[in-house]
Amino acid sequence: MADYSKFSDDQLLLALKHGDHRAFTQIYHRYFRLMAIQAEKILQQEEAVYDLLQNIFTDLWERREQLLIHGSLKGYLHTAVRNGALNEIRLSKNHAAKLDLLIHYVLVEEPAADTLVRSKQLTEAINLEVAKLPERTREALQLSRDGGHSHAEIAQKMGISKSTVKTHINNALHQLAEKLSSFFIFLIIYILHR
Repeated sequence: MADYSKFSDDQLLLALKHGDHRAFTQIYHRYFRLMAIQAEKILQQEEAVYDLLQNIFTDLWERREQLLIHGSLKGYLHTAVRNGALNEIRLSKNHAAKLDLLIHYVLVEEPAADTLVRSKQLTEAINLEVAKLPERTREALQLSRDGGHSHAEIAQKMGISKSTVKTHINNALHQLAEKLSSFFIFLIIYILHR
């Protein structure tokens, strides 16, 4: 019996196209962890990560005969995770969660050269809107996002309760999502279609 762990990605893809379950299993074992880490950085929700990866691997198996991969299997799977995660964010009904995930993704997880331009524009747009927030709301948000403080630490610094901190931060994210929604719609469309 062949040792599939020694197969190259190209050999695994060829076997997969012929319906080889063991090749599919090897691809899964070889790339699942890397894909999960990447998806977690974007989605930050374990359940959403596993749903996304299940969809990607199901699609990989169902479309195995028609697969046209230009480049590497690793690159193909990386793109599938990125596009699937961003599509999940785009379809999300929670504007505050969308904003938070997109800010994190664009500023932290996607440091490509063309993203630096977008991140500068995004940073400027966010900073402009953050400056318009009420003083206490802005302070709580900045301590959370820029300072990396927990809600308990912010509550202690500001002399308010943790639930008030949470309310301030949620209000800030909702206001920012509302003000920046058109910017993010454009950004998501750009990322998904490049």
